[in-house]
Amino acid sequence: MLADISSKVIYVIGTTAVGKSKLAMDIAKHFNGEIVSADSMQIYKKASLMTAKPSIQDMLEIPHHLVDFVPISEKQFTVCEYQNLALNAIQEIQKRGRLPVVVGGTMYYVESLLYDRPFIKENYDLDSFENDTTEELYRKLEEADPEHAKKLAPQDRRRIRNALNYIFSSGKLYSEKNTVSKIRFPESIIIWLKCDKKILEQRARARIESMIKEGGTQEIIEILNECATNDYTRGVLQSIGYKEFEPLLTEGENSLPKCIDNLLLATLQYSKKQLKWIKNRFQPYLNMNIIDTTSFSNWEEITQQGIEIVQSSQGIGNKEIILDKKESFWCEACNVKIFGSEKYEIHLQTRKHRNNTRKETEDDEEIRVCDICNKSAKGLRQWEFHINSKKHKREVKKNHCE
Repeated sequence: MLADISSKVIYVIGTTAVGKSKLAMDIAKHFNGEIVSADSMQIYKKASLMTAKPSIQDMLEIPHHLVDFVPISEKQFTVCEYQNLALNAIQEIQKRGRLPVVVGGTMYYVESLLYDRPFIKENYDLDSFENDTTEELYRKLEEADPEHAKKLAPQDRRRIRNALNYIFSSGKLYSEKNTVSKIRFPESIIIWLKCDKKILEQRARARIESMIKEGGTQEIIEILNECATNDYTRGVLQSIGYKEFEPLLTEGENSLPKCIDNLLLATLQYSKKQLKWIKNRFQPYLNMNIIDTTSFSNWEEITQQGIEIVQSSQGIGNKEIILDKKESFWCEACNVKIFGSEKYEIHLQTRKHRNNTRKETEDDEEIRVCDICNKSAKGLRQWEFHINSKKHKREVKKNHCE
């Protein structure tokens, strides 16, 4: 049986709290495999409880790679570095005749292994941006790559900085990045775990409460104090589970319930992003083996499904893929990012957008009378408000019909 799967790479993906780590462990045990983590926060030392890092017992039972090896002081660990380390780990696992099982929810990491698309090694010093305000960085991006700049929110410091880093490191425009990819390992098998939304929320809350009981609060305070920075867009502080607890440092233990609610909200929002990434960048192009993990009570059945998929699946094949990334538009007036030109055109016609883009009217004290509605309005602003109201438009239409 091992000979039949020796060239395969298994990917276990899904949203937070869906059971990825548990199934990956079961598959690795059954097929004499080793686990390669695809979690951008489990790479950091000390950050254990709040990143749901595998236990010492799990790591002794099954070899784990790319876990707990980056100092929490490190701020510039890149996806390029992850890709090189993870590919080396996969190759070494296969040389030993064992099965690589990639598991994690950082879809950017997963994609770096799935698609044979090298990343530019970003060697521009990110610290050189630290003295620039986000507004200044955005102006630099507008000058360097205006096409990409208009797709980003002007206050999105992390994405603006990353785009500048790519441009300065590669000498290429971010807006012209190649979207053509090939499958890196043709016999890859993707197992996508899905779960009912309400059950997922319950599990997320239960996980958070368990983390806190096990000493999560102490870990959070230690890491926040050790990092001693307000930049939550770099390093371990990007992780959901730390920045949400910043009030603990200023407001004390009384703020804990609020912090927990903030963390739950952030976790659920991140789950939506994970799901969106899978649906947009994996599902349209790849064979996805779906397992429903809504009920953990029949976990043996879930494990058996995973084992059967590994045994029977033919892999995703050797094909070329063009990642059709929807064009995005940033509406500064409404402070919103919109994907797709059709949706953007619809947005431009909405009342909200028209109201937000309407030039500020210089008011006055003049009293104006609407003969149609028999109503007076004091000042130009009130007058414009009236003539744009539904009531006035109905009266106009009614008079026109008569």
